[in-house]
Amino acid sequence: MDRRILISLFCLSLVAGLWMTGCEAREIQKRDSVKKMNKTPVPSEPSAEGMSMRVLWTVSEYVIPDGSALTEDQARQFLFKPLDIGESWITFDGRTCPNVSFIRKSVPARDYFKRTFAIEPEALGIPDDNVDIVTTDCNLPGFKEYVRLKDRRLIVRMDGVFFYFRPAVDH
Repeated sequence: MDRRILISLFCLSLVAGLWMTGCEAREIQKRDSVKKMNKTPVPSEPSAEGMSMRVLWTVSEYVIPDGSALTEDQARQFLFKPLDIGESWITFDGRTCPNVSFIRKSVPARDYFKRTFAIEPEALGIPDDNVDIVTTDCNLPGFKEYVRLKDRRLIVRMDGVFFYFRPAVDH
Protein backbone atom coordinates (compact mmCIF):
# COMPACT_ATOMS: atom_id res chain seq x y z
CA MET A 1 0.00 0.00 0.00
CA ASP A 2 2.82 2.42 0.78
CA ARG A 3 4.25 1.61 -2.60
CA ARG A 4 1.01 2.63 -4.34
CA ILE A 5 0.93 5.92 -2.45
CA LEU A 6 4.54 6.64 -3.38
CA ILE A 7 3.88 5.85 -7.06
CA SER A 8 0.71 8.01 -6.97
CA LEU A 9 2.55 10.90 -5.33
CA PHE A 10 5.38 10.57 -7.84
CA CYS A 11 2.94 10.59 -10.78
CA LEU A 12 1.03 13.49 -9.27
CA SER A 13 4.22 15.53 -8.77
CA LEU A 14 5.36 14.68 -12.30
CA VAL A 15 2.05 15.83 -13.78
CA ALA A 16 2.05 18.97 -11.63
CA GLY A 17 5.64 19.71 -12.64
CA LEU A 18 4.85 19.30 -16.34
CA TRP A 19 1.75 21.45 -15.97
CA MET A 20 3.71 24.19 -14.21
CA THR A 21 6.42 24.08 -16.89
CA GLY A 22 3.75 24.51 -19.55
CA CYS A 23 2.26 27.46 -17.67
CA GLU A 24 5.66 29.05 -17.28
CA ALA A 25 6.40 28.59 -20.98
CA ARG A 26 3.05 30.18 -21.89
CA GLU A 27 3.75 33.05 -19.45
CA ILE A 28 7.21 33.64 -20.98
CA GLN A 29 5.69 33.50 -24.46
CA LYS A 30 2.99 35.96 -23.36
CA ARG A 31 5.59 38.36 -21.89
CA ASP A 32 7.62 38.16 -25.11
CA SER A 33 4.57 39.01 -27.21
CA VAL A 34 3.84 42.00 -24.96
CA LYS A 35 7.44 43.17 -25.38
CA LYS A 36 7.11 42.81 -29.15
CA MET A 37 3.89 44.82 -29.14
CA ASN A 38 5.54 47.64 -27.18
CA LYS A 39 8.48 47.96 -29.57
CA THR A 40 8.58 50.85 -32.01
CA PRO A 41 7.39 49.55 -35.37
CA VAL A 42 10.07 49.08 -37.98
CA PRO A 43 9.41 51.15 -41.10
CA SER A 44 7.95 49.06 -43.87
CA GLU A 45 10.07 48.57 -46.93
CA PRO A 46 8.64 49.33 -50.36
CA SER A 47 6.76 46.37 -51.80
CA ALA A 48 7.72 44.56 -54.98
CA GLU A 49 5.67 47.05 -56.99
CA GLY A 50 7.70 49.89 -55.47
CA MET A 51 4.89 51.21 -53.29
CA SER A 52 4.99 51.26 -49.54
CA MET A 53 1.78 50.68 -47.63
CA ARG A 54 2.49 53.69 -45.39
CA VAL A 55 1.30 57.19 -46.01
CA LEU A 56 3.34 59.72 -44.09
CA TRP A 57 2.34 62.88 -45.98
CA THR A 58 -0.34 63.89 -48.44
CA VAL A 59 -0.53 66.86 -50.78
CA SER A 60 -2.79 69.33 -48.98
CA GLU A 61 -2.41 72.53 -51.01
CA TYR A 62 -0.35 74.23 -53.68
CA VAL A 63 0.75 77.66 -54.88
CA ILE A 64 1.07 78.35 -58.60
CA PRO A 65 3.38 81.31 -59.25
CA ASP A 66 3.61 83.07 -62.62
CA GLY A 67 5.45 81.06 -65.25
CA SER A 68 4.45 77.64 -63.91
CA ALA A 69 4.35 74.73 -66.35
CA LEU A 70 1.18 73.30 -64.76
CA THR A 71 -2.37 74.59 -65.07
CA GLU A 72 -4.72 74.87 -62.10
CA ASP A 73 -6.49 71.65 -63.15
CA GLN A 74 -3.20 69.75 -63.46
CA ALA A 75 -2.01 70.96 -60.06
CA ARG A 76 -5.37 70.10 -58.45
CA GLN A 77 -4.93 66.46 -59.54
CA PHE A 78 -2.01 66.16 -57.08
CA LEU A 79 -4.21 66.93 -54.06
CA PHE A 80 -4.31 64.09 -51.51
CA LYS A 81 -1.64 62.05 -53.30
CA PRO A 82 0.37 60.07 -50.72
CA LEU A 83 4.07 60.40 -50.02
CA ASP A 84 6.23 57.94 -48.09
CA ILE A 85 9.80 58.71 -47.15
CA GLY A 86 11.83 55.99 -45.46
CA GLU A 87 15.40 55.76 -44.27
CA SER A 88 16.63 55.15 -47.81
CA TRP A 89 13.72 55.66 -50.21
CA ILE A 90 11.05 58.07 -51.42
CA THR A 91 7.74 56.86 -52.86
CA PHE A 92 5.43 59.34 -54.60
CA ASP A 93 2.89 59.24 -57.43
CA GLY A 94 3.35 55.51 -58.03
CA ARG A 95 7.13 55.66 -58.30
CA THR A 96 9.87 54.81 -55.82
CA CYS A 97 13.38 56.15 -55.66
CA PRO A 98 15.50 53.51 -53.83
CA ASN A 99 18.87 53.89 -52.09
CA VAL A 100 18.37 57.60 -51.37
CA SER A 101 20.86 59.63 -49.35
CA PHE A 102 19.51 62.63 -47.43
CA ILE A 103 21.44 65.76 -46.42
CA ARG A 104 19.58 68.26 -44.24
CA LYS A 105 20.63 71.83 -43.43
CA SER A 106 18.87 74.77 -41.82
CA VAL A 107 18.83 78.10 -43.69
CA PRO A 108 16.93 81.41 -43.47
CA ALA A 109 13.70 81.08 -45.49
CA ARG A 110 14.01 84.52 -47.09
CA ASP A 111 17.54 83.90 -48.38
CA TYR A 112 16.71 80.45 -49.71
CA PHE A 113 13.46 81.29 -51.54
CA LYS A 114 14.76 84.57 -53.01
CA ARG A 115 18.03 83.03 -54.18
CA THR A 116 16.61 79.70 -55.43
CA PHE A 117 13.17 80.66 -56.80
CA ALA A 118 13.17 84.49 -56.92
CA ILE A 119 10.11 84.56 -54.66
CA GLU A 120 9.44 85.99 -51.20
CA PRO A 121 8.54 83.40 -48.54
CA GLU A 122 5.45 85.47 -47.63
CA ALA A 123 4.09 84.84 -51.15
CA LEU A 124 4.09 81.16 -50.22
CA GLY A 125 2.62 81.72 -46.77
CA ILE A 126 5.91 80.88 -45.06
CA PRO A 127 7.09 82.91 -42.08
CA ASP A 128 10.53 84.46 -42.38
CA ASP A 129 12.13 81.82 -40.13
CA ASN A 130 14.69 79.17 -40.75
CA VAL A 131 13.63 76.20 -42.85
CA ASP A 132 15.30 72.85 -43.36
CA ILE A 133 16.49 72.12 -46.88
CA VAL A 134 16.70 68.41 -47.65
CA THR A 135 18.98 67.52 -50.55
CA THR A 136 18.84 64.00 -52.00
CA ASP A 137 20.17 61.99 -54.89
CA CYS A 138 16.61 61.00 -55.89
CA ASN A 139 15.57 61.55 -59.50
CA LEU A 140 11.81 61.86 -58.85
CA PRO A 141 10.57 65.29 -59.98
CA GLY A 142 10.83 67.77 -57.11
CA PHE A 143 12.68 65.51 -54.71
CA LYS A 144 16.29 66.43 -55.50
CA GLU A 145 15.76 69.22 -53.00
CA TYR A 146 12.72 69.98 -50.89
CA VAL A 147 11.84 72.11 -47.86
CA ARG A 148 10.74 71.00 -44.41
CA LEU A 149 8.96 73.62 -42.31
CA LYS A 150 8.95 73.80 -38.51
CA ASP A 151 5.37 72.47 -38.43
CA ARG A 152 6.66 69.33 -40.26
CA ARG A 153 4.99 70.19 -43.58
CA LEU A 154 7.08 69.63 -46.68
CA ILE A 155 7.22 71.88 -49.73
CA VAL A 156 8.16 70.24 -53.01
CA ARG A 157 8.45 72.26 -56.21
CA MET A 158 7.39 70.39 -59.34
CA ASP A 159 7.00 72.01 -62.75
CA GLY A 160 7.10 75.45 -61.13
CA VAL A 161 4.29 74.69 -58.63
CA PHE A 162 4.94 74.62 -54.87
CA PHE A 163 3.14 71.60 -53.40
CA TYR A 164 2.58 71.44 -49.65
CA PHE A 165 2.60 68.01 -48.02
CA ARG A 166 0.83 67.75 -44.65
CA PRO A 167 1.88 64.99 -42.23
CA ALA A 168 -0.65 62.16 -42.16
CA VAL A 169 0.54 60.99 -38.73
CA ASP A 170 1.23 63.06 -35.66
CA HIS A 171 4.45 62.10 -33.86
